[in-house]
Amino acid sequence: MPVILAILSELYKNGFFNCNMKENKKVLVVAPLSPDTGSHESKLYDMISDEFDVKWISPASDLAKTQMSNVNILSKNYFLFAFQIRKIIKQWKPDLIHFHYIDHYKSIANFFRPVSTPMIATVWGSDIMKGPYESRLWKMSVANVLNTASAITCDASHSIYEINKIISGKKIIKKIFFGIQDSESLSRDNCKENIIYSSRGHLSRYNIDKIIVSFYEFQKKFPDWHLYISGVEDPVNTPLYKEMVNSFGIINKVKFLGFINSVENRNFMKKSKIFVSIPENDAVSVSLMEAICANCICFVSDLPANYELIVNGVNGIIVNDSSCAFQRFQEIDEHLMQKVNKKLREQLTFEESKEQLLTLYNQILLSQK
Repeated sequence: MPVILAILSELYKNGFFNCNMKENKKVLVVAPLSPDTGSHESKLYDMISDEFDVKWISPASDLAKTQMSNVNILSKNYFLFAFQIRKIIKQWKPDLIHFHYIDHYKSIANFFRPVSTPMIATVWGSDIMKGPYESRLWKMSVANVLNTASAITCDASHSIYEINKIISGKKIIKKIFFGIQDSESLSRDNCKENIIYSSRGHLSRYNIDKIIVSFYEFQKKFPDWHLYISGVEDPVNTPLYKEMVNSFGIINKVKFLGFINSVENRNFMKKSKIFVSIPENDAVSVSLMEAICANCICFVSDLPANYELIVNGVNGIIVNDSSCAFQRFQEIDEHLMQKVNKKLREQLTFEESKEQLLTLYNQILLSQK
């Protein structure tokens, strides 16, 4: 199999697959959708839209705008979604179907997928590490999709371990990062300030309250530091977090930025000395990859996926359950951190991820002939 992949990779580099592939091959993507042009979804679209005719399917969302064409927003109602996805698959007749973030919607769509149409499943993190442990029905949905996939992709070795616990038999499983576009620019011309930056959402599992409490203790000895919190706000949690900040008397040191676009996010990465991300469960997050490329000192949860990119005490700090202990940033040798991050950055490029994914697409399509 490695020999076949190597041959396909060389053929792709030399343009073998570029002969009107977009006109002839249709890919149906069933995945979440975000208005941010730097999101997982937009990166996937950028990877494949030049080579394939892409139709994007997503359950209804609070989507403000998207630069992607041929997007279909379907109903959140499972029964209506089933009717709509069945009609689209039957009429459009895709050559390949790609499911992202495995949940009940993907299981429903998989039910209407013709047996002759290959399918790739991409797990994100909580869909494989959390959902199956909390709901038997969720586990059944995930198992249904993964066991019928022609190939499975993920971005963490620990995800592969979780996948193998669910699937029966051997599958093609590839670790493919979403990749960071223009990763080199994140490391250039950075004028770091005394800022701790959090860009994760405000759902409870991201532990924003723990970050605020840790910063409150930290700023007592380091009063010239500030905490910036972006990410999708939560109608219940965000007001509570703001009240915490107010009650601690640090309202002048903490800024809630709300949901910001990818350009603004990159700017905060470039000027922040510390990046913090401490969710309860996760695969390799794009925000962590961006922070590494920007040479932030990364404070992250004690999760298996984080050990794939963070060397504790070298380019970041693995956080325990009690406190973020931000004062440990002083332990980091910045020169050594930058050397380690430079090597990591070479593995995290958008171009490398794109080549790996397109090679997999063509491998699966060729196997159907």
